Amino acid sequence: MSFQSAIPTSTRAMRSHHVSHRGSPRPRNTRGSAVLLALVAVGVATLLGLSLAATRDANVAASHNLAHAASARAAAAGALEVAVQLLADAETSDPQALAEADGVLFDQLTIGEATAKARVVDLATGLAAGPTSDAVELVVQGVSGGISQVARAVGRMPRPNALPEADLDCSEFALLAIGTLSIEGDALLGLWPNAPLSVLAEPVAYGLADGSRGRIARSPEANLHGTVALCVGSFATDEETRDEQLSEHALSIPTPIHVPMTARPRDRRFDDEESVTRAGATLDGYVAFDMSPEGDMRVPARAATTIRGVRAFDIGGDLRIERGAHVRVEGETAFVIRGNLVIEPCNIEVAPGATLSILVIGNVEIDGAYVGGERSNPDEVRDATGRAAYDGGASRVSILVEGESQVVIREGSVVKGEVYAPRADVSIASRSAIYGRVLGADVALRAGTAIFYDPALDSRRGWSARLSGIWTESGSVQPSIREVEQLSIEDLSRFAAATGVSPTVSPAFLPVAMQSQVADVESVEVRNGTGANAREGRVRTFARGIVRAIQTQIENGRGRWSRATERNGESSRSDLLEGAFTSLGFDAPQAIDD
Repeated sequence: MSFQSAIPTSTRAMRSHHVSHRGSPRPRNTRGSAVLLALVAVGVATLLGLSLAATRDANVAASHNLAHAASARAAAAGALEVAVQLLADAETSDPQALAEADGVLFDQLTIGEATAKARVVDLATGLAAGPTSDAVELVVQGVSGGISQVARAVGRMPRPNALPEADLDCSEFALLAIGTLSIEGDALLGLWPNAPLSVLAEPVAYGLADGSRGRIARSPEANLHGTVALCVGSFATDEETRDEQLSEHALSIPTPIHVPMTARPRDRRFDDEESVTRAGATLDGYVAFDMSPEGDMRVPARAATTIRGVRAFDIGGDLRIERGAHVRVEGETAFVIRGNLVIEPCNIEVAPGATLSILVIGNVEIDGAYVGGERSNPDEVRDATGRAAYDGGASRVSILVEGESQVVIREGSVVKGEVYAPRADVSIASRSAIYGRVLGADVALRAGTAIFYDPALDSRRGWSARLSGIWTESGSVQPSIREVEQLSIEDLSRFAAATGVSPTVSPAFLPVAMQSQVADVESVEVRNGTGANAREGRVRTFARGIVRAIQTQIENGRGRWSRATERNGESSRSDLLEGAFTSLGFDAPQAIDD
């Protein structure tokens, strides 16, 4: 028997089946899966490679953009410094040429691989800067590789070629008292937020004219934002001293301030006996009239009155504007009120380009009224919160009080203007607000009230500016300034003739503040003011007689002034505290095509 035959039949069958299975070919679907997996792997690898390549290209492009953005930023920053130096340099600063060039100071200035352009814009008007500009914004654009970067800065316009001027109406102070000053409860003193020049963030000055602190009563709850208190001391001559004084909330002036009185009108003469017996007049609509010495004038309740052109009203008695009346001023209007001024809840609005000057010898009562620029927002009503629209600012309206009387502003009244009452006691009460400034003998700012200062009132030629015409070459006060007893044309003319310095006052002080009588309100001119836009800011005004009579003295004074500033090493720029610009930083960079 063979070995093969000895194996059982069932076992041979199993072996035969096993050998047959191992020898058969693989199924075709297994081979396809492997190929597919291989293709997927190749695809993924290809996508990863393309992604890495795209990321590398994007990084390269981003690096180029960042490099160009950095170059444009550096060019804008450097050109900003160049622009400031050009404005401060007496040889290159020409406001008239700047206006003719639409404010462009330079164009296509090459800085490395970038170019830069600088434009100067008037902050008050938003137009190109020129001879009338006081505060300006520098807008400098740097461009590199199609990337644009804009840098901005704001500041007072340097005037190295300007003649010496002296601002004598103390309008640089938001709140100034001669006797005592009381700031009660939660009363507020700060900047007018919507004033175009508020972006300068200049300190708001207040205090007593003699620099004393002892007669100032300030509540612990009072809100004094960004304020400095007047005191007698040395001027800040460098940045370190200035910062030290600001940290102490102090404004140092070497000597007490001399505050001139308002101009007192001459006595009225009446040759016509009939006019003496004439009754008080009523103004309803637009009516020309001739008042009697004791006659009163009133605007009836709910009357609508428009005053056009150059108008002067000399009222022998009281002026009363009754409840619900609306008075609109469309020209240069002046009131001389020899009695009292009473303004009941009503609206007195001054149109763009117009001014309203009120000189009162008696008392002033303003109860629940609005007095100021014509409101661009009809829903504003009387906003005492500080959010009121600018609407031409405080320089449109002046309330001047000549006598030793009382000024009371109460019942939620809002006055956008200046209150100048050196011999009168001033009280602001019951939720009222002044958008402008206040000067009085004794001043009380009651709880719940506010003063929002308009920085356009500050010409930087007053007592706090050491290079103003108030100070001599040695830093002492001009002796003739103590002789300016009134803001009258006679006193101002004498001061100008003696010093060669041009005296200035607020535009709404005209005509009554600069003239001793309201007989010829057209004998004045506005320097640097050629229209409504110029009046929106702080337009300094002169009497025509002063300008013509002392032109020679002013020119001679310019020579003395120039030599003095050269000796002090200041001929190349304005006062350290006036010529500095504050950077507003950079705008977001963008492509030129955007």
